[in-house]
Amino acid sequence: MGTNKIHTNGYFISAAGDIRKHEQDRMTEVGELIGARTGFFDIVYGEIGDTVFLVWVDDTGLIDGRPINPMASMIAGRPLFGDVFVTGNEDEDGWVQDLDYESFDKWFADRIYLALAHKE
Repeated sequence: MGTNKIHTNGYFISAAGDIRKHEQDRMTEVGELIGARTGFFDIVYGEIGDTVFLVWVDDTGLIDGRPINPMASMIAGRPLFGDVFVTGNEDEDGWVQDLDYESFDKWFADRIYLALAHKE
């Protein structure tokens, strides 16, 4: 996997619900960004139609007792624990691509709307 791209743009999403745009300087150091105790992370694949994106998550978040991340869990379609970083997919050479903010924001807003409408 080409995780040594110098700069990659995406969203940092904390388990507390904070979301911010973030430029990660080295993807090999994303474990530090998400607070991974071991420095290691897993990548969970998500899809928006035909667009694939990557959710970078602490590989020991559950066993370390990190809180569930409701927003990241909604994005990934399964429970995720702790802080995450969301990026675009890898290209054909294995380089991690920037997140398409516009497409992601629209998809995410639609999911929030559906979740809120379901509660009514």
